[in-house]
Amino acid sequence: MTLNRENPAAEHLGLLYRVSRALLKEGEYGELLSGLLDTLIEGLGADRGFVVVREAGEFRATAARNFRSEALSRAEEAVSRSIVRSVMESGRAVLIGDASMTEPYSLQPSIQQLSLRSVLCAPLVASDEAFALIYLENRQVTNCFTEEQRDLLDEVCALAAPRLRTAVAMSQAQRRAEALEDRKSTRLNSSHLGIS
Repeated sequence: MTLNRENPAAEHLGLLYRVSRALLKEGEYGELLSGLLDTLIEGLGADRGFVVVREAGEFRATAARNFRSEALSRAEEAVSRSIVRSVMESGRAVLIGDASMTEPYSLQPSIQQLSLRSVLCAPLVASDEAFALIYLENRQVTNCFTEEQRDLLDEVCALAAPRLRTAVAMSQAQRRAEALEDRKSTRLNSSHLGIS
């Protein structure tokens, strides 16, 4: 279901309501992000969506979904790093009608490789810093997204940022703990085998 052009205010309120419900659901981090992306992809007419976080200076898709509400494989998770970097650095939403024709993005090899057309991307901001972003795209349709939808995604990000900041921090802490546990286990196994 895409936005109703005849009564966008009612559709916007409906989408904000569905986003709020997705954010309030109990569940683990992945379920929360998947539910949010599914709601936005359906409501805004995207064919794919991502939540991208910055970790150790790198950008990583922590959730990736398509319009059929399916998780994307690692190979399908590629996003335009130049668009992501632009949004993270500026802290402002970006609306691109046709990335293959819009400078400076059209000059990036990744834009051509990914066959990008419409892109809508907005930061999730906490404590005046973008910690992640929501990245939506439609590879088939140019000018798929509107200015009203960019404003709506900004509202969604403002609404979602506190909940997602906590979820992202918990996920990152869990990953660090698992990495430490793996290192500790490797060291113990090495010492038992007499490897130094």
